[in-house]
Amino acid sequence: MHHASVDGVSAAGLITHLAGLEPDGPMPEAGEPRNAGTPAPLDLLRSGVESVVRRPAEVARLLPDLLGLVPRWLGRAVRGQGMPVPFTAPRTSLNGTITGHRSVAFAQLDLAGVKDVKNAFAVTVNDVVLALVAGALREFLAARGELPDDPLVATVPVSVHDRTGREHGSNKVSAFFASLPTHLADPAARVFFLAEANRRSKDHHHDIDADMLQDWAQFSAATAFGLAVRAYSALRLAEKHPVVHNLVVSNVPGPPMPLYFLGARITGFYPLGPVFHGAGLNVTVLSNAGKVHVGLLGARELVKDLWPLADALPDALAELLKAAPSGG
Repeated sequence: MHHASVDGVSAAGLITHLAGLEPDGPMPEAGEPRNAGTPAPLDLLRSGVESVVRRPAEVARLLPDLLGLVPRWLGRAVRGQGMPVPFTAPRTSLNGTITGHRSVAFAQLDLAGVKDVKNAFAVTVNDVVLALVAGALREFLAARGELPDDPLVATVPVSVHDRTGREHGSNKVSAFFASLPTHLADPAARVFFLAEANRRSKDHHHDIDADMLQDWAQFSAATAFGLAVRAYSALRLAEKHPVVHNLVVSNVPGPPMPLYFLGARITGFYPLGPVFHGAGLNVTVLSNAGKVHVGLLGARELVKDLWPLADALPDALAELLKAAPSGG
C-alpha cells in the first residue's frame, strides 16, 4: 500500500478491521459497491474550478502564518532549544542519490523487553525505539568504517490524527527531526540523550500547525513537482549540498492482541516505509501481540546488505537491558 494513500496509524487500523480475533471468526462485511457515491463529471469539474478560484484567498490566509513561523522555528533550532537544524546532518554512504532498486531486512524483538527499558529509564517507548536504532546503527556504521563524530539526524513521522482539523483523508502525518546519538558509546547515555532531545523536538514540532504542510501542498502542481524530482535525481544534487537528514525512523503502535486472517494466525507485521534522495534508509517499527516487528528498507546502491543492521537490533536491546538502572 503506497504511503500516498494511507499512513501508519490508518494502516494499522485497516489491518485490525480486516483481521479477526478468532481463527473461525466471521468475514469482514463488504462495504458499498466501488462506484457508489462516485461524483459525476460535472461535479468534479465544478469542484476543480472552485478550488482554482479559491487559491489566491488561500495563499493570503496561509502566508502570514508561514512568515511568522519561519523565524521563530529557525530561532529555536539555532539556539538548541528544539529539533536539529536541517542540512546539518553528517554525511554517510546512506546519503546519496537513490534508484528504484531496494534492499530489505527484518527483525523481531520482545515488546516486554522494550517496556522494561522504558520503565527502568522512565522514558517513552518511542525513546527506546530510537535508542535501539541508534545503538544498531552505531555498530553497523562502525563495521563499515564510517561512524561519524556527530549524531545522525533522523526524520521521525508523527501522527496528527488527534490534532488535525480535517475530517477527510486517511493520511494524516507530520514529522520532526531527531538527533540519534550514534556518537555515544554508553547505551544509558544514549537513552538519556534521546529523552531530553525528543522532549525539545516534540515541543518544537508543535509550533507547526498540524494542517499547514497539507494546506501548502495543494499549490504544488504534480507535473512540475515530478519534473523537479527527476532533475534533482539526474543531477545527483543530493550529493552536492549538505545532508538534510540521514534516515527515516517510524514507530507505529499496532494491535496488542493476536490476529487471524482467513483463519491463519498472523505471526508478523513487517512494514516498509519510503526512502528518499539523500536519505536511503528507512526503519519502521510496528508492535503486535507482545512482539515488535521491524522492517528495514534501503536504496540498494547505497546499502546492499541490511541484514547486519537487522541483526544488530536484538544486540542493542540486550545492551540497553544490561545498562538499565535496577529497581526502575
